[in-house]
Amino acid sequence: MAERMQIPLSYGDARSVNADLSRQEGRELALIYPGLRYTCERPLLRSIAEVFERQGCDVLRLQFRYADDHRFLDAEDDAQFTEIFSDGQDILAHALTLGAYQRFWMIGKSLGTLSMAGALAAHRQVLPDVRGIWLTPGLLKTPLAETLATLSLSSIMVLGTEDPCNLPELLAPYEVRSDIDLHLVEGMDHGFQHLDGLQAEAAAIAELADLVTNWVASQG
Repeated sequence: MAERMQIPLSYGDARSVNADLSRQEGRELALIYPGLRYTCERPLLRSIAEVFERQGCDVLRLQFRYADDHRFLDAEDDAQFTEIFSDGQDILAHALTLGAYQRFWMIGKSLGTLSMAGALAAHRQVLPDVRGIWLTPGLLKTPLAETLATLSLSSIMVLGTEDPCNLPELLAPYEVRSDIDLHLVEGMDHGFQHLDGLQAEAAAIAELADLVTNWVASQG
C-alpha cells in the first residue's frame, strides 16, 4: 500500500503538495512530476511508473493542485514559473530525506518538466546519481530551455509529432547533445493523445514503456 504524505512548500503561505510513496527495494527512487492536468493516474505516467516498480525502485507520485488554484492560474507567467521552480526544489529536498537512495530517476510531464528542472537547478550537486525523463517538455515560451542548457545528465526527451513544441528551432539543441536521447512519437499531441484514437494511443504508450525499460537497463 502506498504511503501518503504532505510535502510542505515554501512559496506562499501554508502550501503543500500531496504525494504517494510506493516502497520497493529502497535503493533507488523514481520521482514523478505530473502535468497541469495530466495526473500520475493517466496512462502515460502510470505506464512509466510501472516500469520503475518492476525495476524494484521506490516511486514517489506527486499530486499537483495548480489546475484548481485560481490564484496560480490568474498569476503572470513569470510568477507561475517562479512558483513551479520553487515547488520542484522543495519536493526534491523532501525526497532526499525519504531514504538512503543510491540513484534518483526524475520523470516530468509538461508542467512537471519545469518543476523537475527547478529541482535539478537547485540540487544537482548534492544528488549522488540522477537520470532524467522529459515527457512532452514545456519548451515553448518558458524558461525550461534556458535551464536545460545549464544541466548535464543522462536523459530521455519524448515529444509527439503533433506537439506544439515539435519545432526544429526548439529541438535542434537536443539533437546534438550526447547526454539527451530525443524521441519523437508519431501522431501524439502534447496531452499524449493519438490522432487515430485510443487504440493507437495505447500502442504508442506501450512502445514508449519498452523504450524506457531498455534505456533504464542501459544505464547500469
